[in-house]
Amino acid sequence: MKRKLQTVLTCCLFIVMGIALIGCSGSESSQGKVLELYQNLFAGLSEEEYADYQEWQSSAQTAEEGLGMVSAEPEAVPSWLKERFESLTTPDCFNNILEQSLFIFPVSAYEKGYTVDTPKTKVTQTDSGYEITGTLILKKDGSEQQADVSVSVQLNEEGRISFLRINNLSDATTLLA
Repeated sequence: MKRKLQTVLTCCLFIVMGIALIGCSGSESSQGKVLELYQNLFAGLSEEEYADYQEWQSSAQTAEEGLGMVSAEPEAVPSWLKERFESLTTPDCFNNILEQSLFIFPVSAYEKGYTVDTPKTKVTQTDSGYEITGTLILKKDGSEQQADVSVSVQLNEEGRISFLRINNLSDATTLLA
């Protein structure tokens, strides 16, 4: 009887530890997704990615929807935008990123000849999601500028990012002017 009780208690301990580990890994996974999204928002572009962006914008400007309107056709969106954001976000959030041009910082940095680094980043879990604070470092011709950025993110039940707000994007984009 004593052995049976030890076996049951050992099994219960393993189950509790397993549940705790699953809970931790889910949180770490969510935090990893949030950090990846943040880094993707400010990561630099390659020459090919920029060319894809220009092609997309050119086709959108000639679309019947009006000058400067981005085509709603999913296949028209550059693959680098899909790769950076689509798998991390809900369809509505991805569309919001496109509609509000939340991806524009790396495009503008590329156009102005800047490289962007995000060395100081802190992810904090909140009641409603995550807050990410970080410092963007813009480098060009041996000079360096910095801007602090704050991003709010919420996840849905499936762990996909359903809401994204860059709280002070204007502070960073001012450096690119």
